[in-house]
Amino acid sequence: MINLSSLNPQQRLAVETIDGPVLILAGAGTGKTRVITYRIAHMMGRGVGPGNILAVTFTNKAAREMQERVRELVPNRKKKKDDEEKPERPTICTFHSLCVRILRRHIELLGYKRNFVIYSESDQLGAMKKVLSNLSAKGRSSSRAPS
Repeated sequence: MINLSSLNPQQRLAVETIDGPVLILAGAGTGKTRVITYRIAHMMGRGVGPGNILAVTFTNKAAREMQERVRELVPNRKKKKDDEEKPERPTICTFHSLCVRILRRHIELLGYKRNFVIYSESDQLGAMKKVLSNLSAKGRSSSRAPS
């Protein structure tokens, strides 16, 4: 079991609440990441399977930081059935990567293929320029008078 004595009363309450979701709203530098990672470790220590834990954040940097902190707090746990796969870990990711995971798994239900591509902003601009250029070129060729 992890030591929670370094947490203040509000942080400890958030960490020890393992039934249902918890939303952590606090200013910069107040220990949000610490509370979330301690909560994940506490939940796992109380028998909640890592596969049942989801932590979502806004940036890749924050997700990596949380993953690293959880690794430090919780020793590696092997998947059940003594197979030699990677240790089971909670899902800690960004909102965007979570949505991509969901889409990759279920996109066919919407009639699309799983190998879809997400365009970056520059890819989007390039595609739009190409479409507009093609439309403009077609407009020019169709507006010519027959000779």
